[in-house]
Amino acid sequence: MTGPSPSRRRRWADRLARMLRGRGILAAIRFVLALIFIYAGALKLIDPGTFALVIDSFGLVPWRTARVLSVALPALEVAGGLGLACNLRGALALVASQLLLFMGVLGYGVLGGLEVDCGCFGLDGAAPVGTEELKAAMLRDVFMLGGCLWLHVGRRRAGASGRP
Repeated sequence: MTGPSPSRRRRWADRLARMLRGRGILAAIRFVLALIFIYAGALKLIDPGTFALVIDSFGLVPWRTARVLSVALPALEVAGGLGLACNLRGALALVASQLLLFMGVLGYGVLGGLEVDCGCFGLDGAAPVGTEELKAAMLRDVFMLGGCLWLHVGRRRAGASGRP
């Protein structure tokens, strides 16, 4: 018994590729990223003092700067998420740059062997703390950055409007 012919496999692969590049999948990726950023930012804005402690635990900035960042970063997360939800120009770049920043901080924590909470979705006392959690958070950010890249490519293919 033989499998499908090469031309039939090619047609199936072409259909799958068109579907994955389609507006529906791009919109779904955009909305999932938007919801994640709005949710994560809102959780941190509810208790900026606790998030300032998380930022301070990495030891990268002074306490005063950590207090400012504990409001500024989540506000930017919410703004980026809302911008993605509304498909505003610049929102994708804002979200992608935040992900790169977060990955840099997480990488610092992993390389330094820090036993800290990543603070990605606020501070949860029951959440596991340590380099394994930081690695998991970094992997999650890599996937989200991949989604940003997918959106960017989809927008480029959509033409001059820049938006699918």
